[in-house]
Amino acid sequence: MQQADTAPLSNTAPLLAMQGISKSFPGVRALEHVDFELNPAEIHALIGKNGAGKSTLIRILGGIYRPDRGRILINGQEVELSGPNAAISLGIAIVHQELSLVPGLSVAENIFLGRWRLGMQGWKIPWLRLHRQANEVLTRLTTEIDLRQRVSELSVAQQQIIEIAKALSREPRLLIMDEPTSSLSLIDADRLLAIVTSLPKAGVAIIYISHRLGEVEKIADRITVLRDGRTVNTSIARNVDRSGIVRLMLGEELSRAHARAPAEAARRIVLSVRHLSQQGTLTDISFDLHEGEILGIAGLVGAGRSELVRAIIGRDRIDHGEIFVDGQKVKRPTPSRMRCLGIGLTPEDRKRQGIVLGLSVQGNLVLTVLQRLTRGFLVQHRTEKMLVERIINELQIKVSNPSVPVRTLSGGNQQKVVIGKWLARSPRVLILDEPTRGVDVHAKAQILAILDELAASGVSVIFISSELEEVVAVSHRILTMSKGRIAGEMASHRTSMEEIMLSASGF
Repeated sequence: MQQADTAPLSNTAPLLAMQGISKSFPGVRALEHVDFELNPAEIHALIGKNGAGKSTLIRILGGIYRPDRGRILINGQEVELSGPNAAISLGIAIVHQELSLVPGLSVAENIFLGRWRLGMQGWKIPWLRLHRQANEVLTRLTTEIDLRQRVSELSVAQQQIIEIAKALSREPRLLIMDEPTSSLSLIDADRLLAIVTSLPKAGVAIIYISHRLGEVEKIADRITVLRDGRTVNTSIARNVDRSGIVRLMLGEELSRAHARAPAEAARRIVLSVRHLSQQGTLTDISFDLHEGEILGIAGLVGAGRSELVRAIIGRDRIDHGEIFVDGQKVKRPTPSRMRCLGIGLTPEDRKRQGIVLGLSVQGNLVLTVLQRLTRGFLVQHRTEKMLVERIINELQIKVSNPSVPVRTLSGGNQQKVVIGKWLARSPRVLILDEPTRGVDVHAKAQILAILDELAASGVSVIFISSELEEVVAVSHRILTMSKGRIAGEMASHRTSMEEIMLSASGF
């Protein structure tokens, strides 16, 4: 284990000490002998690539998981975090990456969500007290938001501030912030960072988790890097070398992986995007996609990858820019128009957007070709059966019978169904957004092999993944995105994990 520049920032004892923390799940060792300390009034950044163990560590600190081994000390006293309430009682609060607000309720109601009964007499809610205390919390954040306004009427940045206010209303000594700026614009992120840096002055110590290395460098006192469930380095932030931090995050993966041959340059351009912009999200994006090419798009959380592909297929509005298919401009792209042009998208959230959980496997696989399978009002059941059997065999979908509900399948097999429904249309361009998220190692390997086969058959693929190893291994060419812009373009066989990470981080 490498440790550097670990001298405490003060002579006081650490507010938090996590010593030798280990945690395993069936078939996976998430954490192994992790050490982490937080001093009073300190902002300590916890960074690492996806799967490094950050989420598991903070869930242990939040009482959601219990460690297999190790000790947790608060102010030098060993504590047992038996559940979330135990963590809260010790002054630990978490601002999760996913907002947990109720849109239909007011700002004040959300700040004290689940605690309205405090001070209640009978069934009467003490509204004056509720609004007074909510106002006191928001005043600490130097923000002017109407306490009676519905959360649904607020911007994303304002909602993020309400999440912080909700955590601060519990008067925590230790605040954990998980990717708080991931969905914010650059201006809103800077405003939020100003709020974050003011909290230690009020006696709140912060564990700050972010993939945005620039903001970590700007606000953190110390930085700890996790890799593969282990602590590999803790440094004073002002002594950090950006490239060195990336090397610590990636470890041996820095070697040029998979010298993959590029797609043939002579192949024709199938899809072109020119100067595509979307207010507050995307800025002046242009690129080409060739026949039989796998184009990887890499970027950090909030870089705009999903927003880009949703705009391309017409799900999200485009403010400026043009899209061409086979050299022909697509006027007013819509999902149905792009589908007819042979372009499909497997979305990031497969359960809510990719499949219909209440339908059978067969019903899901034919969703995109129902018109082709019907004559008048009659379904050609024999043709449907043959098509479904072919896709199940080609994708090796493990299912006892195509008529079983798709919700009964494993995550990997559900993802194959999402891909399969588009293969039923014989697409020319297939866009896959995080297709391997939440699937096991075997299913992941099968899905990546499917992409190779598609490209070999002439299908053009846009592949989005937060796992840089996958992007390098699968793609012929890679675009990096940062803050809604194309930050770089590189051939996968001529780049390294470090170069991709630095480009995606805006360095």
